[in-house]
Amino acid sequence: MGGCHSKKVVIPDIETSARCRSMLGSYQSYIQSQNRTSGNSPDSGQTVFSLEHLEICLKEAEEKARALLEQLTASEATKSQLLEKVSMLEGRLEDVNRKNVGGELYENMVLEKDKCIEKLQAEVKASQEKLNIHQPTQWKYSPEVSHLWKKATGSFP
Repeated sequence: MGGCHSKKVVIPDIETSARCRSMLGSYQSYIQSQNRTSGNSPDSGQTVFSLEHLEICLKEAEEKARALLEQLTASEATKSQLLEKVSMLEGRLEDVNRKNVGGELYENMVLEKDKCIEKLQAEVKASQEKLNIHQPTQWKYSPEVSHLWKKATGSFP
């Protein structure tokens, strides 16, 4: 009975199974008619044994076909789920890429702002230095102007 087991995996369709059964039935009826006409020959025992063997092989093949069909159905469901996950992950990747581009734009904007602030601070410092150079010394020490000077420069000379 071990002769039915094959290492080659083939998924038979339902039609093939039905054809095998009908052929087996035809063969059985043919053999039975031959046995009636020829009587009981020594080959009739072997024929019955080989028919039983073929029936067992057919049942095993049908069981394997059912199991393989179940596996195929399960793998198709898994494939569908994986494709959905891939699609979702691709969407997330696109979102991340868009955010990175937006983040780079924001970083560039912050750098430009920092440069502008540094430039303005340098201008303010230069203006204060010019003011210190051109201001008469009596203004620094007169009581009427000293409080204004203190407010403008933050210090008293």
